[in-house]
Amino acid sequence: MIIAASSTAEYVNHHLTFLTSGEGVTALNLDTLFFSTLLGLLFIGVFGLAARRATSGVPGPLQNFVEVIVEFVDTSVKEGFQGPREFIAPLALTIFVWTFLWNLMDLIPVDLLPLVGQQMGLPYLRVVPSADMSATFALSISVFILILIYSIKGKGWGGFAKEMLYHPFGSFPLLIPANLLLNIVELLAKPLSLALRLFGNLYAGELIFILIALLPWWAQWVPGLGWAIYHILPDSQTLAVALSPTGNTQIFAVNANGGGLHRLTQSNSIDTEPFYSPDGRWIYFTSDRGGAPQIYRMPAHGESAGAAQRVTFTDSYNLKPPPVREMYASSLPSGLTRGRGLQVVRPGSANRRFVMRRVRDGVR
Repeated sequence: MIIAASSTAEYVNHHLTFLTSGEGVTALNLDTLFFSTLLGLLFIGVFGLAARRATSGVPGPLQNFVEVIVEFVDTSVKEGFQGPREFIAPLALTIFVWTFLWNLMDLIPVDLLPLVGQQMGLPYLRVVPSADMSATFALSISVFILILIYSIKGKGWGGFAKEMLYHPFGSFPLLIPANLLLNIVELLAKPLSLALRLFGNLYAGELIFILIALLPWWAQWVPGLGWAIYHILPDSQTLAVALSPTGNTQIFAVNANGGGLHRLTQSNSIDTEPFYSPDGRWIYFTSDRGGAPQIYRMPAHGESAGAAQRVTFTDSYNLKPPPVREMYASSLPSGLTRGRGLQVVRPGSANRRFVMRRVRDGVR
């Protein structure tokens, strides 16, 4: 703790207070605006420099770095958006890089920039734009409006209206109000959930770093480094499994040790055969929710983070998960008459071990 404070509560409150101009709904968080603009200009400058130096010959490190990011975002957009990508792909690239830079600010020592600000006469300074709810909501609402505009542009007013009125229960007149209500709730939930999730993750991360900064300087390195690594590394210990606790098979996530079971799909259909995409962002699975079984995908956090999207539109499908060193299969544990267990099986080996027993009883 470098910045002087009379108590722990005062220190924490100081770091969680914005540099604000104005009051009430007209107040502006100047630090959020400054760092958002600065990071946006940094993004434009770096990518613009890479574009000016781009060569068809042997690319340099900067061009390689930018091309990897551009190809990753373009592939993601191509998989999730079937219409023209002339505007959507650059927008997705901007949001991806800009938000990443916002979040990266959380790794700067919590006292460093506020101390510089104090030397410049600024009483408060928060440096993580995504820990400001006004910033995350501004971003999510802007994207929400653009989604509506391009949905109407791509489908036409008639196609957009049919999707709102006839999906998911069909075109029977008595079901139209239910279709419309569900679609409106789904549309409004997207900007709300995205903004709150981004804000919550970074606010919690910022708070943890502030609490670590309260420790003596020599004791901050281990928890600080550990939390920084945990903060940026993806979860590689979560499994996607198909279970039938209440009737129809659904997709669940569970820790590799058998704990933390929670449901990911929320349909009345049969959802099965899940596996993660190589980058860990998506879960692909088969479902008969559209009639015949087809392949769908959803965000790795489940349908609460975004509706499942149909991937195949053929009369048949062939879902082939990547090769694995260990397989997770449900089976009936010896001695039990009901409920199924989750066990680890090594391909080509008879060795098995249960990581969950009586899965059916463990789900409510």
